[in-house]
Amino acid sequence: MYRRLFLIIITGIFVTGNALADDQIRSAMSAAPTSISANAKIIDWNFKTLREGNNGFTLLDVWN
Repeated sequence: MYRRLFLIIITGIFVTGNALADDQIRSAMSAAPTSISANAKIIDWNFKTLREGNNGFTLLDVWN
């Protein structure tokens, strides 16, 4: 049986107003090594998928 490791990395950046999805993706990717973030799924605080991934890792970007 295979087990997948799910890693959630919270970037802890808070801004006012709406942030662009590209900025959110870039911010989330900056919190992990490139080897992980390059193919990780990225979600926002409301668990909306900003980018699909295929390596079993999930990065969570926190924007308000």
